Formats: sequence, structure tokens, C-alpha cells
Amino acid sequence: MPAENHITVRQLNAMLLVFLIANFNVFLPQTVAREAGRDAWISLVLATIIALAVTFLLLKLALHFPDSSVMKYSVSLFGAQIGQITGTIYLLMLILSTSRPVFKAGIIGQAAFQWPNRIVIGTMLISVLIAGYLVRRGLHAIAKISEYGVLVGVALVLVIGFTSISKVNWTNFTPVLANGWLPVLKGTATMLQHFALAYVLLLLLPKTKQAGDTIKLSMLSILLVAFLMCIGIFSIGIHGAAHTAATFIPSLQLIHDSVFGRNVWLTALAVAIWIAGQVVNAAIGYWLFIAAIAETTGTNRVKFRRLILPAGAAILIIGLVFWNNIPETRIFLTQYFKYLSYATWAVIPIALLIPVAFFQRGRRLQPE
Repeated sequence: MPAENHITVRQLNAMLLVFLIANFNVFLPQTVAREAGRDAWISLVLATIIALAVTFLLLKLALHFPDSSVMKYSVSLFGAQIGQITGTIYLLMLILSTSRPVFKAGIIGQAAFQWPNRIVIGTMLISVLIAGYLVRRGLHAIAKISEYGVLVGVALVLVIGFTSISKVNWTNFTPVLANGWLPVLKGTATMLQHFALAYVLLLLLPKTKQAGDTIKLSMLSILLVAFLMCIGIFSIGIHGAAHTAATFIPSLQLIHDSVFGRNVWLTALAVAIWIAGQVVNAAIGYWLFIAAIAETTGTNRVKFRRLILPAGAAILIIGLVFWNNIPETRIFLTQYFKYLSYATWAVIPIALLIPVAFFQRGRRLQPE
């Protein structure tokens, strides 16, 4: 493996945090408020417990085969054809996951500042170009930026949370379970779609050096994301579930409720950090998308770089399609995308890893 494509466990979890934090705060609070209402916090607790359990199981199994990817598991167990099918499913997930932050980079600016269409398109194009440049620099470069970027992102969410908490009316979260468990379970399923993006752990694990602390740090990362998601549902406490469910992007309203809403420059700073997070998020997915193509097709390192331009064009086109069809995109991302997320995060890896772990004896990594 080239040196620029080695990462540490800390960098692995920084990339996981960027991937999760950058994704949860656009449409998710609105969708969960619509489904679970004032009980959204219960949905978050249940989703966090399930996410911790599934991620622990997956990593426990995957660390038996730290140098193998999901595609290699499927090839070794079921043959090349099944391996190609598995690779195709992950390619679909990756290109959609990567196009999504490109779309969000444009829609956030448009919603915050009423950007005209040409500015939105330009923002999406620049996002892909920057992400493509980072991909060309290698996974290690993306990981280093993620290490610093995640600190800024977490700090932003914490400042928003601590400066808006005084406005939260805690009675907006009561009475508890007034509508029963069904809305809560629907909200849990939506929350799990977000946690399911942790599938990137299995794709990045073969690129990680001395991954002995992966499980512990990944559990802590998921708990941190869950805590930040609590701040994301402050909108329900401030404005009520009905208002949050009817708001296009509740997190923008939460920015205005915080210290960043005191003047336009602070708002612009918060939104700029938010968009930058989407770009780094896109770079992670962009690199993994090309790496999955290379592994599925047997592409060498030289041809890997030749894939950057066509892959970037495909990502941009899908992002533009998302943006040009926002109502349909929201329906797709909130109602149907979850099933692909569940498949790539849990169903396929568990179905592959349990038989592989049973039939083969692999080596465990030693702790660092």
C-alpha cells in the first residue's frame, strides 16, 4: 500500500466523525420531528444503543481479517461473481453518499443566503474540484484534514448547543410516549440510517496501520455523535415538534437561535464551516468510491488517478440532479435511502463476516 494511503486509528475515527457529523444536520432533525415528534430523544437513545451493538459486532468480526475488504470477503466465500455484485452495491452506496454532501453544500448556502442558481451550481462544482484535489493527494492527506476539521466541526456544534440551550423549553419534550411506541420506532429507523454511514469503517479498516484500538475509539466516536445529535434536536425544544417538522432545514434555525445568529458575519462563519465539512465529507466518499472501483475491477495505482476526473463528473451530475429535484430528493433520502444504508452497514457485512469467521482462521491485530 502506498504511504499516502496509510492512516492511523485516530485518523480513521476522525474521518468517521466527519462522515457522520457532516451528514446528520440537514434534513434529519425535520424528518425525526415529523416521525417521532417530542419523543425524538427516545428514538436517538434507541438508535445509539443499536448502532453501538452493530458496530461492535462488525469490528469484532472484521478485525479477524484486517487486511481484507467486504468485497474480498464475498469473493473468498462465494466467488468472483458474488464479489462483483457486492462491489456494485457498495459502489452505488458510495456514489450516492458522495453526491449527497455536494448537493448539501449548495442547498445550505441557498437556504441560508438565498443564493441564485449560478452560485449554487458554482459552489457544487468547486466542492467537487476541491474534493478531487484531496483525492489526488491521497487518503493520508484527507485524513490529516479530517483530524483538524473534526475539531472545528465539534466546536461549532458545541457552541451552537451551549448558546441556545437557555432557549429550550423542556416541556416541549413532554408528555413522553403520548402517541405510543410506533412513532418512536419510525424515528429510530431514521436515526439508524444516519448511524449506518459508519459502514465506512469496514472500507477504511484495511488501510489502517496497527488498528488495535479501533473498537474502543469507534464506540467513543458514536457516543460523541449521539451527543451532538442531541443538540441537533434542540429545535424541538425551542420551537416545538410541529414547527421543526415544518421547517426546511431546522439546523439553520438553530444557528440563528445561537450566538452565531447575532449578526450576519457570525452566521456566515457558521455556514462556511458547515459547507467546508460537506467538502471534506465528499472527499472521503470520493476516495472510497474510486478505491472500490479499483478493487472491483483490478485497477492499478496509475489508472486509479485517471478515474478521478470521470468519477468527479459522475458525482457532480448526481449532486445536480439531487438539487434540481429537491422534493423528490428529500423523499428518496429520508424514505428509501435507508434500506441501502442498512444493507451496506449491517446486512451484507454480517452475512459475509460470520461465515468467513466460522470457516477461516484469521489473525487478530495486536493492540498498539
